[in-house]
Amino acid sequence: MEIGIDSLERAFIRPRFRYDFPLSFTNLYLDVDYTQRLNSRLQGEIDFWVRVGSLTKVSEFLALEFSLNHFCRHKTSIDYPRVLDINELLGRIWLRLPVMDLGIGGGTYLGGSDSHTALMTADLDWPSIFATEFFGRAQVKWVDLEQLLYEFELGFALDPSLDFFVRYTRHYDYPETAYLGLRLNSRGKWGEHVDNYHLQGSVVTDDDAHKVLGQYGFKLDLYTTEKRRLLLNLDGRLPIKRGKTFFGTFHPDDVGYRVGLDYEIRLRKDLHAYVYGLYNVRMPVDRAEGFSSSLGLGAGLRNQSYFHKLDRAFRYDVFVGQNFSRSFDMGVRLGLNSLARAVKWGGNARLEFDPDTTYGRLELFVETGQEVRFRPFAAFEYHDFPHVKDITSTRFLIGIDLFTWD
Repeated sequence: MEIGIDSLERAFIRPRFRYDFPLSFTNLYLDVDYTQRLNSRLQGEIDFWVRVGSLTKVSEFLALEFSLNHFCRHKTSIDYPRVLDINELLGRIWLRLPVMDLGIGGGTYLGGSDSHTALMTADLDWPSIFATEFFGRAQVKWVDLEQLLYEFELGFALDPSLDFFVRYTRHYDYPETAYLGLRLNSRGKWGEHVDNYHLQGSVVTDDDAHKVLGQYGFKLDLYTTEKRRLLLNLDGRLPIKRGKTFFGTFHPDDVGYRVGLDYEIRLRKDLHAYVYGLYNVRMPVDRAEGFSSSLGLGAGLRNQSYFHKLDRAFRYDVFVGQNFSRSFDMGVRLGLNSLARAVKWGGNARLEFDPDTTYGRLELFVETGQEVRFRPFAAFEYHDFPHVKDITSTRFLIGIDLFTWD
């Protein structure tokens, strides 16, 4: 997770997830990465990257990588009828040297891809420059043998999971831009800062507006003692418009964030009290509408710090608080699950309401895996808007959650 400012005096946020799935003969991976730039009105570009591929070790010094990389650009709270969509099909050879990795590759483009046809790349990853805390990364793309795109980064590792960096880039259809920021990551010792994260994708039925829902979440452990914790929670939400056909365009309807800060006190082994601050924001995508947001403060009780971690057969979390936009917030989450090691199964129930909205969700799931937990699920959601006559909505979701825990 990166946060910082760019050379156009805008804030930026860059969540990035990478999941590796090692096989006997290769390593498959999924990489989801997006950069959102924000001015004072929360307007700006969002660059999405989704990469799927394989990395095969040929020898101690040589590896082969093949990947399909999808890129698209959208804008929040701005009319943007032309969405940039690019699909790279790329092969690379990696030379693993004792102090750095060097890569060279080439490929082509699929689909329209803004009329691009050919691609060559060169990469460098220098994790410790001359055995210091400084590190460097570089990538150069030669597009259609005419245009050079690049990304150069110099950073300093403050600790195993916290970096300070400066980056200079030129990307597709975008001017040269410099970035200055901090990166919180799960590299090195688990639990240093990034306590856990998850990525969820689901197909939505019985919904005329959306066909897919993407969600993700980080929990950052800022302070921990035997009985107290300070946790920063960041959850993101990305609903995809239904469009004319399911396999047509995949354009987001809006981008939403839920940022919370919890101060938790463990009263006994199975009882935790906490106070929270919560900020919700929703930004429309590719249309000139303003953002909406709310701020709340409150308190709650739960029997474990992370509701979705299946450490107990019965899990709960209840809260009540003041919402400065909607008078109050109240909610409860309940969970039941087995505790088998190999495969766990269970269900969750969630109910939240305020003066304007009632939201409910019932979910059944199965979970397996070790470092990465695979959780296929089916869920039913209900929305009611009591101040709008005869307006309720229900929908059914089928999807998968990928969890990584400390």
